[in-house]
Amino acid sequence: MIEIKSFIRLDDSEISLVRDLETIVNRKDNLNSTISINSEYNIVSDLPTIYLLYLDHQLVSVLSIFMPKLTEVEISGFTHPDFRHQGYFSKLLDQFKTKIIKYGLIDLLFICEYQSIEGVRFVQSLNANYEYSEYELTFNHHQFQSLPEINSDIIVEVSSTKDLERLIEIYQHTFNIPTEESRPMVMKTLNSERKTQFNAILNDIIIGTCAVSLNVDSTYILGVAIDTPYQSKGYGKVFLIKVIQELLKQNINNLMIEVDSNNANAYQLYRHIGFDKRSEFQYYRLKMDQVKEEE
Repeated sequence: MIEIKSFIRLDDSEISLVRDLETIVNRKDNLNSTISINSEYNIVSDLPTIYLLYLDHQLVSVLSIFMPKLTEVEISGFTHPDFRHQGYFSKLLDQFKTKIIKYGLIDLLFICEYQSIEGVRFVQSLNANYEYSEYELTFNHHQFQSLPEINSDIIVEVSSTKDLERLIEIYQHTFNIPTEESRPMVMKTLNSERKTQFNAILNDIIIGTCAVSLNVDSTYILGVAIDTPYQSKGYGKVFLIKVIQELLKQNINNLMIEVDSNNANAYQLYRHIGFDKRSEFQYYRLKMDQVKEEE
């Protein structure tokens, strides 16, 4: 008997089941994937973000979505190796489509690790178009410690709600994120117990920002942004180094950062500071009305 369940958030027992299946898939396919089960950053708060398919009470397929904007959604997932090619992930995708259609979604972005033969095969079967890759980098403490000492007037402080409008402005200038999308994103970080927003301050002016997300196994540095008038002056490097130093003072060591493969400058900066490439994830774009019914 097939049973499909959808959740905005999972309880501990469900998280354990997902992680156990994830481990089975990663070992079988030699992957490093970690599926997102956090709905905190989704722009639509009441949209189910995790879809689970059970066969005779056994979890066999998982679909996770991340919706940072109203015009597209990122989709990732996996199916137990013993239950592939039977249409189970497609059933989850169909279930998700019934939930999302009322939002007038334009694009689906399928994410799969580049080594995932099954993942690439599936998105290609949908006629999705490869768009770009994203690198996941892990922190190399030894390399970071070997960096020369920096002298800079940049000050790092934890952001507060009084900084909201300035942070929105920086994200607009740097990433071209509209106010209606950046405002809820920043507010959720400022109000979160597991996330911290940092400011880069120069001469009492906030010139940059980034977020830090504390997870069980790792800590992600997200959305590193320096406002456009202050770019190409070395401030981004100094800011990131000082944020890392602050995290190390708090005994937060297992740091991760992600970067678009097209952003060569940021990639080289992160590598220079002390991050090593761990995984590469490919993004495939598809109009939702193009999704086929087959897996």
